[in-house]
Amino acid sequence: MGVTLIKQIADKISMSETDTKESIKGAIEVLDESTLTSKKYDGKALQSLFYYWHRYIPNAKQNIGCVGCRKTVFQFWKRVVNDWEQE
Repeated sequence: MGVTLIKQIADKISMSETDTKESIKGAIEVLDESTLTSKKYDGKALQSLFYYWHRYIPNAKQNIGCVGCRKTVFQFWKRVVNDWEQE
């Protein structure tokens, strides 16, 4: 995923969807903590990120059962949150 796509999605959500933004930020916080302490993803937080992935990037299919997909989705949304924090 290119920086341009990350920026486009971050800007779109940031400008119009405060609840979505807060939900994604909260999921990232939970996942950061769960992966740090137990080396596992929190299921509910991960499902939330996959929901938003399929909502905003429907053509890039990801499967929650795939280890690489989980990592990709988590890292993508983490970069989006980092973009918001730099605003």
